Amino acid sequence: MTTWAAIRSLPRHLLFGPRNTVLLDAAWKNHIVYEGKPVWWARWTWALIGMDLFLVSSMGEMTWNHWTRLEDSDDSSSDVKRKNYVLRPAWQRFGVGVGQFALGVGLAIALVRLRGKAIRKLYIVPAKRSSRSTASGTPKNSQVLIQTPVQSSTSCLRMTLADCTLSPGRDLSEVILRVRGRDSEFWMEMKGAKIRGKEMPLEEANDALWEAFSGKKSLTLGGWKSGPILGS
Repeated sequence: MTTWAAIRSLPRHLLFGPRNTVLLDAAWKNHIVYEGKPVWWARWTWALIGMDLFLVSSMGEMTWNHWTRLEDSDDSSSDVKRKNYVLRPAWQRFGVGVGQFALGVGLAIALVRLRGKAIRKLYIVPAKRSSRSTASGTPKNSQVLIQTPVQSSTSCLRMTLADCTLSPGRDLSEVILRVRGRDSEFWMEMKGAKIRGKEMPLEEANDALWEAFSGKKSLTLGGWKSGPILGS
C-alpha cells in the first residue's frame, strides 16, 4: 500500500472502525427480521456535528481575539493607576484554542462512531440444511446482516449467528447485540420497530426478536440473562 493510499484510508478507519461491509443481495431482503428508527441523535448526527464545529470555531475565535487579562498601567502625568485589559500571551491563547479544537473533533468522531452502532435493519439469512445446527434446529452459520445509518441501502455488515449475543437494554425499548471478536456492541430501538414486517407492543416485539434469533419462545423478557443466544 502506498503512503497516499494509507493516508486516504486513515480517516474512514478512524471514524468508523474496522468493518466487514458487503453488498446486500436482493434475495436477502426477503429475510428481514428487524426494521426500526435509530435514536434521534443517530438520525441527526451531521446536524449535531455542524453545531459542534460552529461552537468550536466560535470559541476558538473568542479565545484568540478576546481572551484578555487585567493590567495596571501607570500614568506618568498623575498618580492615578488606570486599569487596562490586554490580550493574554499567544502561547496561552493558542494552547486553550487547541484544547477546544481537540475536544470538538473528539466529540464529532465519537458521534460518528456511535452512529454506526445503531441498527436500522437486520436480516437473518438461513444457511443450508446440511450445516451444523443447534438444538432448536437453527443453523449455526446462518448469516446475520446489519444495516446502520453508516451503510447505504445496498451494503451491510455480515457476521454469523453463532457469534451473536442478545442482551436486554435499559428497558423494553432497547435490545443490545454483541458480536464475538468485536470490542463494541450494537443496539436496536424497539419503539415503533417492525419485527418480520409487523409492528407490535414492546414486550411482544422483544419476544419475537428473541425467537427469531434463538428459535425458541421467550417465556418472560424480564428474566433475560446476558449470554449466547445459541446453545451448543
